[in-house]
Amino acid sequence: MLELDVILQTELAEVDVLCLSEHWLREEYIKLITIDEFKLTSSFSRSKSISGGTFIYVKHYLQTKEVNYMKGISKEKDFEMTAVEVLDYDLVCVCVCVFFSFLITFIYTACSITI
Repeated sequence: MLELDVILQTELAEVDVLCLSEHWLREEYIKLITIDEFKLTSSFSRSKSISGGTFIYVKHYLQTKEVNYMKGISKEKDFEMTAVEVLDYDLVCVCVCVFFSFLITFIYTACSITI
């Protein structure tokens, strides 16, 4: 994670939300990962097989709420997702990994920010 910390402090210093897929970690290990200045806000890990998974980290000072009604939507090896609402920005971030005969990963964010 040292390399990620360096990138976040330099090239991506203004990033507030990290959406990651294909972390390959079991749920009990995700909670052990710390990323400077970020907090884990939502995650999905496979329980029946290896690889896959998604998680979302958000800057520690931002108010967040996990989008719990979306937790039951994930299905291992087909459609894996996590979602979090960033209350400070009136923003919902969804990290989705869709599997076909090949892997497609995309991040969808729906924003309506009023400044």
